[in-house]
Amino acid sequence: MGGRDRVRVKRVSELVSSLEAVAFTEAKWERDRVGALRDLVRAEEELIRAQGGVGMGASRSFGDRWEVFEEWANKFGVDTAAFRAEKCGDQGVGLVAERDIRLGEKLIHVPRQMMITADIALKNADMAHLFQTDILLRRIESLALSMCVLRERLLGSQSNFAPYLDILPHEFSTPLWFTPDEIVALKGSPVLDKATNRVRGHARQYCHLYNVVKSGALPSIPPTQFTFELFRWAVSVVMTRQNMVPTSTGGESLALIPLWDMINHSQGEYTTQYDLARDQVEFFAMTDTPRDKQILMFYGPRPNSELLLHAGFVHGENLHDAVEVRIEVDTKEPLARVKLLLLEKQGVELVKSYGENGPVQVIGSVDVNGQLSKELVALGRVVSMEKADVEAALRSGSSLIETGRSECVREQVEAESRVWLKKILEEKLAEYEDAGNDDEESDEVQTQFYAMARSLCRLEVAMIRKAVGILSS
Repeated sequence: MGGRDRVRVKRVSELVSSLEAVAFTEAKWERDRVGALRDLVRAEEELIRAQGGVGMGASRSFGDRWEVFEEWANKFGVDTAAFRAEKCGDQGVGLVAERDIRLGEKLIHVPRQMMITADIALKNADMAHLFQTDILLRRIESLALSMCVLRERLLGSQSNFAPYLDILPHEFSTPLWFTPDEIVALKGSPVLDKATNRVRGHARQYCHLYNVVKSGALPSIPPTQFTFELFRWAVSVVMTRQNMVPTSTGGESLALIPLWDMINHSQGEYTTQYDLARDQVEFFAMTDTPRDKQILMFYGPRPNSELLLHAGFVHGENLHDAVEVRIEVDTKEPLARVKLLLLEKQGVELVKSYGENGPVQVIGSVDVNGQLSKELVALGRVVSMEKADVEAALRSGSSLIETGRSECVREQVEAESRVWLKKILEEKLAEYEDAGNDDEESDEVQTQFYAMARSLCRLEVAMIRKAVGILSS
């Protein structure tokens, strides 16, 4: 290593230490989460500047890279004649039909040999040793898979998966790529805390693994090449594309499934299966798809909060949408102990926010139709009960979690429960910063990520307002 490289490595190490200090200082985050987030992102940006560009090795046009990928896929017996890859508006690159496709037609199969799994790392001695000894990589399978992707990317054209890696996006739309202002645009939404935690956790993981790489424990990845940008890219590839596939031992493992993972989402039904006999993923057309129309698949019944965090988009017509509602339980009221016992007997999970001595919360949700989850229904009723009601409910063992009139709940308790829940939800609405009154056209002058965050908030506000309307009727 030359003198200039040593100076650069020293500077980068200092910046990683600065990032580590921000990411791991708990008091700073407890005191001012938004301020800590801004400090963290500033430290990341300074580190990125010092480390230089990622070097994705894909200067050719996407069309040229797609042709190479098709040739690679064809070697595994995968036929790509029925579709092409092209930009599909805000959804990014997707697959478009080259001919009319029939509902139920088997369109894609991907053999295991094409997939990237953490198992490929075991063929490399130092990677295998690290995966067995590092507690973080042992515990978080997606992180181990991310390191596999990163190493394969660094191999460049020598990687067996280079044609696949070359067609992947260089940037993503998950919160890891948001600015602090774009994350703060989630104000009011439970996703704000989750996105902030995701960004912070990512920085902590990078700092840990940088120190591992710097120590020489992973000779196949030089410290100068283990950049923050490349790590963020690899983590994002895995986060947005990972799926479980069966293993030969009867279990499951995470995998990246080339080609199949280029299909964008729409409402519908699952039309993917794993053929154990052929050891391959198979995709069947979800709908009749005319020539030159996009081929789509159903990603599963996931709320928009999960889609934003894990896939980087929000679906405006999501039939499976829901907004999480966390309610802190008053543990100081005289009947707190027996009420908590009753909630537990009803199958309501009690969550302690900050360790054993922290406040107790009940986590429920409101769905796209404004219906309350069983946790919220039960909590509202139990909170509104007097001592005799609680004792009677404990003796009877009757269910309190069903919506609608319950025989074991007095009319007065039911009425007070609805009033209490309505008040709680109205307080939740007040936490959103004018999301329900935003002029959607005004988002056009904002960034794509800011608009996405505001869109999520508007959808969540609409669901809570529906619930308030139902409780008021």
